[in-house]
Amino acid sequence: MEVYEHESRQRVLNCRTIRPCSANEPTYDGSGPLSVIHKQVPGQPFIRPLDWAFYPRLCEIYAWLDELIDRFPKIVTGFNIGRSYEGRLIRGIKISFKSGKKAIFIESNIHAREWITSSAITYVVKEILFSHNRDVRTMAESLDWYIIPVLNVDGFVYSHKKERLWRKSRRPASPDCLGTDLNRNFGFLWGQKQSDPCSTQYAGPHAESEPEIQQLKNFIDSIPDGVLKIYVGLHSAAQCVLTPWTHTKELPEHYEQMMFVARAFAKALATRFGTRYKCGSSANVLSISNRF
Repeated sequence: MEVYEHESRQRVLNCRTIRPCSANEPTYDGSGPLSVIHKQVPGQPFIRPLDWAFYPRLCEIYAWLDELIDRFPKIVTGFNIGRSYEGRLIRGIKISFKSGKKAIFIESNIHAREWITSSAITYVVKEILFSHNRDVRTMAESLDWYIIPVLNVDGFVYSHKKERLWRKSRRPASPDCLGTDLNRNFGFLWGQKQSDPCSTQYAGPHAESEPEIQQLKNFIDSIPDGVLKIYVGLHSAAQCVLTPWTHTKELPEHYEQMMFVARAFAKALATRFGTRYKCGSSANVLSISNRF
């Protein structure tokens, strides 16, 4: 192990010891692999690293966001959309290099067990802020970025503490069952396809019944008309780039423009990693449903 790697590892352990997760969250005990993405810059706060070789807990993600906000006060702004059923803040960041840009909104971990989505978007954040690649810099600085790494905070914490494959939120759905599939709780074309509250696909008693979705909608509505041009929801397991719609096989307006981006994304992944992603509307690639 190089001296720098050893010193960096010790610095990370010290950071995690000095600024632990809150008392009701599990803390990292120092075991397992750690890596550092950036050396400390003299005169600037040390960025507590996330290690993309393991899955961070909510408290680690939030601590990392705080470090970014402290280091880039003119670029990174923190926000929260409100609290979850169990009272946790649902936090995000806005990245803006220059005012007046059109915006992209990205949410991940709406399904608790899909841990790779919050890991993926935090890696994207790292690239937006630190990459020196010309193409990355052009893309990063051409948009304002609204990012919520973990939307389903209660389910996410529960999946780390108790049940790895937990999918839903944690608000009681019946005397016997907990949680709603937040991805099926949006108001647009809400349909109760699964009336069993114990189902992993239970859409809730009515549209936007869950506090997480109510507050997400309110936040999106607060962004001025015409500013938000792209909304991305990150999911895992299927290896697909999906466009609207899920409820019909009829293709949306601007479908070819969406597919141009989707195919470019899939091609880049295939070239770099050899992975193969399907592209198309949700209903045509997967199946017709109210959500996935």
